[in-house]
Amino acid sequence: MKSFFAKLQKTDVGLVLFCSFFFFTFPLCAQKTIPKGKFLTDSIEVGKPFLYSLSYYHAPGKEVFFPDTTFDFSPFEIISQKSFNSSTDEKKNITLDSAIYHLITFDVAAFQTLSLPVYTYEKSDCTSVYSNRDSIFLRKSNLNPFDNSNVLKPETNLIPLGREFNFSILIGTLALVIGVVGAVYWVFGKDIYKQWQLVKLQRRHLEYLLCVQPATS
Repeated sequence: MKSFFAKLQKTDVGLVLFCSFFFFTFPLCAQKTIPKGKFLTDSIEVGKPFLYSLSYYHAPGKEVFFPDTTFDFSPFEIISQKSFNSSTDEKKNITLDSAIYHLITFDVAAFQTLSLPVYTYEKSDCTSVYSNRDSIFLRKSNLNPFDNSNVLKPETNLIPLGREFNFSILIGTLALVIGVVGAVYWVFGKDIYKQWQLVKLQRRHLEYLLCVQPATS
């Protein structure tokens, strides 16, 4: 290989071909970037959410797809995802796509890593390109399970409760009274009405007698 490049450099034509090959292939190689994944915090705690960013530079016009909430983020679990609109730099002829993932972990490993794929669609085929593997440190909780001061103690003191008016009992009582009254009226309504009429008649008869007796005396 060294003799080959030496021969090319001995002639002007070889030198021109070598330089042309270098300058034309370097931008193409530079465009073959991999997605960049990064935790947005230095350390995490078990059960506490944190953020992870994923970005990818690619050629304009290329269709790319980021993992959604159905993807397996082990050892992490996803809470939500926020994707951003594509941003294209016309001068550099490059497009940036990015997303933020809201993750959580219940794994107790001291160091945890994550690498996510970005899917590129080309000619009815989908190719996955994985990001760099970023690691994060698990911060231990300050709670010591063997510390007696952290043991929960029962509270046995009685706390007086305020009295509140029970509207459900009131409504139930009213419904019961209305039901009983309605049932009694439906069964004995006519008899009660007749008895009431008789009582009124007797009262009028007594009033008549009281008015007639003084007149006759």
